[in-house]
Parts: sequence; structure tokens; C-alpha cells
Amino acid sequence: MTASPAAAALFNPALCVAGLEAGDAEAVIRALGERLTAAGLVRPGFVEAVLAREHVSPTGVPFAGRKAALPHADPEHVVSRGAAVATLRRPVEFRAMGDPATVLAVDVVVLLALPDVESAQVALVGLVERLQRTEFVDALCAAADAHSLYRLMTGEERP
Repeated sequence: MTASPAAAALFNPALCVAGLEAGDAEAVIRALGERLTAAGLVRPGFVEAVLAREHVSPTGVPFAGRKAALPHADPEHVVSRGAAVATLRRPVEFRAMGDPATVLAVDVVVLLALPDVESAQVALVGLVERLQRTEFVDALCAAADAHSLYRLMTGEERP
């Protein structure tokens, strides 16, 4: 199966973590942010910008079945397009997008690094469409390693 060119450009096996152990949303964001930083995709201060934005505008998405979060920072904190993704060994709490009083137990986190608003909107729409499919999210959570997670995220492998 051929990978989606847009997804292949966004994801990288080195930015994927299957079964991340984290105590809370901040720990997940920091772990994924370190990967984006090491890859040279974000500027210094990116993680702090994501955490500040998450506080004001939460990114937990209440899909049917497993929940996901799509944290991100404003484009000025990004050098190059990319995304780090993690499935979590145990769900962590993220506040819900559009309803910050609601707390969600999240199983999948995609930390987006997008250099412009247009690419952010396109990426978010595409990710939300895929993450709404319960079988897709279940397959992500069942991925044994970073490479399997990458293949699912890029469409090289189908659930």
C-alpha cells in the first residue's frame, strides 16, 4: 500500500513512540517536543509555547471510543513541518477542545509542528478524519513499535 505524500512528509519513524509511559499531559508534550527539537523541526521555546497554548486552548478531542489530543504551538515556533505521535501505555488527562471543563482520558497524542496556518488547518482536518475511525485508533494503540506506528500514520499499513 502506498503512503500518502502529505502524511509521509509529516511523520518520521524517529518521531513515533509506541507505548509511551507518562504521568500527565505535560510529560507527554515534553517527551514528544524533545523529539521534534532533536530533529531540528522546532525552535527553542516550542514546548513551553505548546504548554501555554494547551492551558488556554485545550486540544483533547472526544472521539467515540479512544480519545486523542492534537497539541500544537503557533507557527512562529516551528522551523519545518513535522509531527511526533505517541500511543500511551496508560491514558493521561487532557482537557477537551471547545469544552475545557471536560477532562478526557487520552490514548493517542499527535504533537504538531506546522510552519503556517494553512498547513495547520489541512493537517488538523486530515488527522481528525482519520482519528474519528475507531478501528484506526485501535490499530494505532495496538502498534508494537515506532515503525508500525509510522506505517499506520502514513497509510503504508491499514488497520
